[in-house]
Amino acid sequence: MTLMRDAQGHHDSPIKNYASIKSTKEPVEKKNQAQRSPSLDPHKRKQRHSPTKANQRRGKSFRILPKKDPKRLSSDHRTILKLFLTLCFIFFAIFFFQRFFMLWSYHHSSIPNEVAIQLIDEIPSIPSLAESLEMHVTYRLAGSPQALAAAKQTKKLWQQSIRHVDIASTDMLLNTPRFQQVLVNGQLIRQHQAPAKDTQFPFAFHALSADGNVTGPVIFVGDGLEEDYVSLAEHGYNVTGSIALIRHQTMQGMAGHQVMLAQRHGCIGSLMFADPDLPNKQHEQHADVPSRPYPDGPWRPATEAAFASVSDLANGIHVPWSPPHVLAPTTRSSSSTDQPADSPFYASIPSIPLSWQEGQAILNLTASGQLVLGQMTNVNHYAARPIHNIVGRIPGQLDPDKFILLGCQRDAWTDAGVIDSASASATMDELVRTLGVLLKKGWRPRRTVVLASWDASDYGHLGSAGWVDEHKEWLYKNAVAHIDVGSSAGEFFQAQGSPLLQRLLHLLCQDVFDPVQGQSLFDLWKKHRVLRGQSLAVMMDPIALDNDAIPFFYQMGIPSLSLSFQSDHFGVAQSHLDNLDWMYRFGDKKLTYHRLMVKLVALLTLHLSCDPILPLYPVDYAHRLLDVTAERADLENSPWPQVVDALFHLANTSTKFDRKMTKDEDAFRIKKHFSKKLRRHAQQMNEALAQFERTFLDPMGMPGRPWYKHAMYGPSLWDPTLIEPLPSLSQPTNISDPAIEQRIAALLLTANDLLLGARKLN
Repeated sequence: MTLMRDAQGHHDSPIKNYASIKSTKEPVEKKNQAQRSPSLDPHKRKQRHSPTKANQRRGKSFRILPKKDPKRLSSDHRTILKLFLTLCFIFFAIFFFQRFFMLWSYHHSSIPNEVAIQLIDEIPSIPSLAESLEMHVTYRLAGSPQALAAAKQTKKLWQQSIRHVDIASTDMLLNTPRFQQVLVNGQLIRQHQAPAKDTQFPFAFHALSADGNVTGPVIFVGDGLEEDYVSLAEHGYNVTGSIALIRHQTMQGMAGHQVMLAQRHGCIGSLMFADPDLPNKQHEQHADVPSRPYPDGPWRPATEAAFASVSDLANGIHVPWSPPHVLAPTTRSSSSTDQPADSPFYASIPSIPLSWQEGQAILNLTASGQLVLGQMTNVNHYAARPIHNIVGRIPGQLDPDKFILLGCQRDAWTDAGVIDSASASATMDELVRTLGVLLKKGWRPRRTVVLASWDASDYGHLGSAGWVDEHKEWLYKNAVAHIDVGSSAGEFFQAQGSPLLQRLLHLLCQDVFDPVQGQSLFDLWKKHRVLRGQSLAVMMDPIALDNDAIPFFYQMGIPSLSLSFQSDHFGVAQSHLDNLDWMYRFGDKKLTYHRLMVKLVALLTLHLSCDPILPLYPVDYAHRLLDVTAERADLENSPWPQVVDALFHLANTSTKFDRKMTKDEDAFRIKKHFSKKLRRHAQQMNEALAQFERTFLDPMGMPGRPWYKHAMYGPSLWDPTLIEPLPSLSQPTNISDPAIEQRIAALLLTANDLLLGARKLN
């Protein structure tokens, strides 16, 4: 058999060639193909490809492919198009669901701020305030059974407005008086014997004072400050072994500092008398206020002594945990077995309060030049006593982990205690009621709102400090701001706080109007500061030691405010005469300023808990600190070059941060829908703003006073009524210490880096 060659000259297999030729001629194969395609007629359809003679000669075989039906092809195209459009619809549905529905919840889950502001202006009620004020006028000394009854009553009242309210109880080592006696040259000056039960009304005493029975010469040391002892030494007086006679300072925390200084200078005891002789200039500003003691006037009678705590707040707050109370090792700040008298925060010498009449009798003897020999006996009853903090919570909807905290004092020395502290408690009660009505109207805070009523504040802010001790980690991580709600004793508005909150407070004070004087609260604030000779350059003072903001600001670095309305003729402070009659005759007579306080704090709560970007402004902080350094010295010859250089960096960065922050605030205010980028920027900014104040915490604390961690503000070493900026550098012994300056400069640069990291500013 002859083999055929292909075009390349290769031989084809005869079997293969035969089979391919046969397949083109065999009709059976066509019949089989028709069977394989029953829908097509093999005799009528046109072949798409047909073998050519050349291909047949080459032995090539071809499969004849059927042509697709045009109608079926069109149907397939429509199916693919429908599938594509369905996928597109699903994709865009998911996109618009996230962009509109979820953003609607992000922005519109609560009633608009404008509606909430209008409700805040309408809800606070003077009759409701008066009812609450009268409810709190009861005996509620910390640790007493009556204090627990008052706490339960407040909890029940709050639960009518908010759902989550609890009483947080803990035991602390507190004292009540048992026996006091003062003899001078054999003459009985003061003697009091306490009743057998602590539940009965006590006489004036010093909280956390030491027991003792001492005898020695009595020496008048004036206000009992460091400068007074220096002056006595210059005039040849040796106070070692003497009993110090001290003029009482009404500011809380001062009594403890005065007694501690007496101990440091070698005194064996201290007698502290209340001086009612206040400057007559204050009377001239109030011609309608009689210059007579209560009840004829607002001033303290000569027979009335003043209660006080002798906890030395200039060194910090030492919480006297009772032995049964155990804290986690990471949060405990003091030994549970320490007695207050053995603590560096409390003096170990006895101290007794005196009235002006009792003090005057001793002063007359010392003025005669003769030796005045005194004997004093002070006996206390120390015991583990329960204190009760009330803590309520309004959960946040969008950022529930972050929270703002509002707190007030609840305990009091006496069965009256109106200015101290029923006024603040009534304001807080009305604030809770106002927020409860807002909740019923549809208001929902973005961040959680925590409300607290503190016990044992008169003992030295022990209730708030103890609560901070137990919640340090949570506070450090999540707290955004703290507001201390003070009393409303008159028309003089007083604000203390962090510079971060200064701008917000100024703006809101311009929106709150005093109906009595027909001016904005901001204008009245400026007017009253001028009358008192205070600066207008900085309207808000640093946080003093007479309120419960101390542990939150100075220990935890939480931006804080302390607000109050004061009277310049409140002459019955810390006495039995702090009652409702004094309030309605000489204080806030119609509770107008109580209502203003509720409105102001409610507005602060609204913005701090609901604004998309926290209304905290680091640029104000940086420029305030720069002003401080400029006041102390010319910047070119500053004694703290590293600190000044770091402050310039922080001022520059915070200015850029403020511009970007303002831009994003405008975007949230103008736009109806927010991009992911804008929300991400807001989240980054809020994290930086919430932690900004914390960057100023020095782990080593102030030199000699490590309890105070805040490096930018702190009490003066010599006079704790004065709050100094950069206190570690302001102490005379540390002005030229390069290690301290370097440490503070590093803290300022850390704050600078925090702002740089929040938004790409460099």
